[in-house]
Amino acid sequence: MAHQIVHAYFKPYFIAPSVHALFYITIGVMIGIASQFFNVRLSIIIFIALISIIIGFIYKHYTTLTQPLFFLIPLATIFGSFLCYNQLQDQKNFQLLVVGNTVDIQATISSIEPIQNPRFRYKITLDLVKIKQTEGENWQKHTKSIALYITSMPKILVGDLIEVKDLTFKEIANQSFKNYLAKEKIVATLFIDRFECTILNTPSFNPNRTIFYFRETIFKELRKKINKETFQLFSSIFLGNRSSVKKEMDATKEPFKIWGTSHYLARSGLHLVIFVLVWHFILSLIPISYRIKQLFLIMLILIYTLLSWSSVSFERALLMFLVYKICLLTRTPSHYVHLIVLVTFIVLCLNPLQLFFLDFQLSFGLTFALAWFNHIETHKKKPF
Repeated sequence: MAHQIVHAYFKPYFIAPSVHALFYITIGVMIGIASQFFNVRLSIIIFIALISIIIGFIYKHYTTLTQPLFFLIPLATIFGSFLCYNQLQDQKNFQLLVVGNTVDIQATISSIEPIQNPRFRYKITLDLVKIKQTEGENWQKHTKSIALYITSMPKILVGDLIEVKDLTFKEIANQSFKNYLAKEKIVATLFIDRFECTILNTPSFNPNRTIFYFRETIFKELRKKINKETFQLFSSIFLGNRSSVKKEMDATKEPFKIWGTSHYLARSGLHLVIFVLVWHFILSLIPISYRIKQLFLIMLILIYTLLSWSSVSFERALLMFLVYKICLLTRTPSHYVHLIVLVTFIVLCLNPLQLFFLDFQLSFGLTFALAWFNHIETHKKKPF
């Protein structure tokens, strides 16, 4: 009797929201990523996962939790371990190859960014194509990226294939910096006072170069024509480019820091939602079919993404938007909790080390927690 009274009293407050199988898979991937980040051997992870699967087979008739707990999570843990292991191993292998040696590289320029530094003025990101020891003869293929910080800019363009000789890489002693570079998918950095290179090929057309310089042209023209204070906010909030207006924004941030609202000056998912809502309203006034409106909106968001600078929270909101629209256009049932889990899974598959950085944790963790609790509150209000 007492048990029934307690159960009846607490029932509205302990209603478990529906959990998709992908939730367990994502948890398993996180466990696997964490195991490699903290240097747990892959063989141990695989052994524990196999034991769990065997236990699941033995007790499969006794519990409804057998499938997620003893099958999905162990298999996803192995998958996450391999993802993180490969990402960390890429950096280690490159360091073993270049540290202590002088090397020549052939690489494609993927971006050129001016930076605010008293000594180094530009950051160049190179996508490696080939690498060899200076005294050697054989080129080895590589597909990783390195970052160069230089004092002056030679006559090079994004998309150019260049050759740089006699580079000396130092071992990265700071483990936190190593993890950051691995997360950014950069295997090494170099600081060069006199940067010299040979241009091997300048393609007549390169999509990356076209988008890059079109975005830079728009940015520079807007900077000339918009009021200084307005452009600071426009660059930071709408375009997501904080580095170019960092000094100017310091004074603007002070009043926001007092009230604890300085995060509103950085572009996030909220600003993408506002952008989408504005265009939803505009498109609602145009008498065209619903499907065409949705496709046009997707196209606008993708163009906006290409012509601006990204961040973790913006990427989360963008993926959420795209997945939701795909579900809408294909008439696939969706739920915001499941969509957040799906987006988290996608991001971790593409970049496992995101899991250990605060921007990912705040963006995905808090969003999921809010969605989860809102789902529970919605169920509590329903009659039983």
